[in-house]
Amino acid sequence: MKALDKTTLEKQYTEIQVAYDLIQRQIVELQIEQATLQRSLSRIKLNIQAVGIRSVPNYAPWLPMNARGSK
Repeated sequence: MKALDKTTLEKQYTEIQVAYDLIQRQIVELQIEQATLQRSLSRIKLNIQAVGIRSVPNYAPWLPMNARGSK
């Protein structure tokens, strides 16, 4: 195997650093997205609790009350 010269190694090192930085940025973006989704899920759970477990299967806020199949 041919020995790599210093310039080639420095270039590869820089490319690895750039790739690492991009991955780190994506991790942070995913963590932010996860936190946003977790907050949304918490709100949904609270809304389900607020309307009551028995009415959840018929819960459809975009429908008029008389079209929700209330029992």
